[in-house]
Amino acid sequence: MMSGKYFGIYKQGIVFGLFLQLAIGPVFLYIINIALDKTIYAVFASVLAVTLADFSLIAFSVLGIGALSGKIKKKIAMIGSLILVFFGSKILLESLFGSESKMSGNVHSSIISGFFSVLALTITNPQTIIFFTGVFAAKAAEYDYVKRDLYVFGLGVGSATPVFIGTCALIMSILKEDMPSLLIQTMNVIAGLFILGHGAVRLKKSFNA
Repeated sequence: MMSGKYFGIYKQGIVFGLFLQLAIGPVFLYIINIALDKTIYAVFASVLAVTLADFSLIAFSVLGIGALSGKIKKKIAMIGSLILVFFGSKILLESLFGSESKMSGNVHSSIISGFFSVLALTITNPQTIIFFTGVFAAKAAEYDYVKRDLYVFGLGVGSATPVFIGTCALIMSILKEDMPSLLIQTMNVIAGLFILGHGAVRLKKSFNA
């Protein structure tokens, strides 16, 4: 049973995490794309993947692994950027020209691809580790948190991920049945362009770093 002190820290983490989720990023849009084009099982798999990735990055950040060497950070950033470019291009091409990997495709393969693609997109973002490391350092200084407090706070931050993204993806998966196909295609094109552009900008920055 969580004590009153830790429950308060946990609630602070959830509130902070929900505010973070409002900054819509490429992973969120990619999961929405899965919700529009794949089965509900693929949606659950993708939400599970981003949740596991976020909790892993939060744990690494609390442990101080955000202090990676510059060369390692650059390599991870380049890999993550290339992954974004790949999936952004894939979404864009599938939206414009169609693909057999849509709802009619193999359900099992869509679940696996949804899980591992979202896991790869999330885990290869070194900026997330750096950001969380800075946040937890600031919280430790502001509230005099010890490492256990930071883990509880991080648990709250990570819990906001499935709550926000899972709810949005589930709503989108339900509503898509009544959406015009042109609207779904347009939303996927926008998501593809955003993810592709985000990856290209990050790739350029990693080469210039």
